[in-house]
Amino acid sequence: MLTTEQPDLNTDQLWDIASSNTLSEISDIQPLLVAQLQSLQSVRSRFESLNEETKSLRSMVAELEEKSNSFGSRAKEMFRLQRDVQIKRQLYDELIERYEMAQLTGSLGLFEQNKRVKIIDLPYTPSTPSNLPIIVFIIAGLFAGIGLGIGMATLTELFDTSIRRVDQLETLTKAPVITVIPKVSPTRSN
Repeated sequence: MLTTEQPDLNTDQLWDIASSNTLSEISDIQPLLVAQLQSLQSVRSRFESLNEETKSLRSMVAELEEKSNSFGSRAKEMFRLQRDVQIKRQLYDELIERYEMAQLTGSLGLFEQNKRVKIIDLPYTPSTPSNLPIIVFIIAGLFAGIGLGIGMATLTELFDTSIRRVDQLETLTKAPVITVIPKVSPTRSN
């Protein structure tokens, strides 16, 4: 049986042969054994179960990929929320401490109220005013104004470079002046 050549039959043809009771038609090829059909059936069922398992694994992989993609944003949000909680707890603890300190100082304030202000010298009414009379300020202002005016006039005269006389022009240019343009006053029209 092992030396005989096996016919090329697919699984559908084998099932057709097994389901029909007419084995006489293919008796010249080779008879089918029940063990072969059972092994074929077990392999086929194993193949179908593996196909189903592959489909379910693919769907699970897709779900896990989707969950892993959203993990980064969730982890980031989780760390932000943990930091916010830590900051809020610290702030709350500081506020509780301040509140307790305020209660303590308030009760100490009532207890030590007479010890807070210490009088070093008793107050008194002065016998003379502490500032100078107003006439002194007026006279000082007058002298300061006159001095400032004289000083400004002297400075402007020293730094003035304009030529006003003929002898200044002759001294600067070392040449005689030939003529001078007379000053003309504007005439009034009636």
